[in-house]
Amino acid sequence: KQLDQQSTNKSTNPTSNANTTTIVCDNEKSNPNPPKVCIRQAVTSKSQEDDDD
Repeated sequence: KQLDQQSTNKSTNPTSNANTTTIVCDNEKSNPNPPKVCIRQAVTSKSQEDDDD
C-alpha cells in the first residue's frame, strides 16, 4: 500500500499510475525484492517520458 501511495503522490494521474504500478508489483511479487522493482518500474515509467535520452 505504501508503494501505491508514493506513486500516486508523484504522478498527476493516480488512477492510471496506480493501476500500472499495481500490475508491476503483482508481477514482481515472486521476485526476491518486489518493493524495489515496483518503485523502480514506477519511477522509470515517469522518468522515461521526461528523461528521453
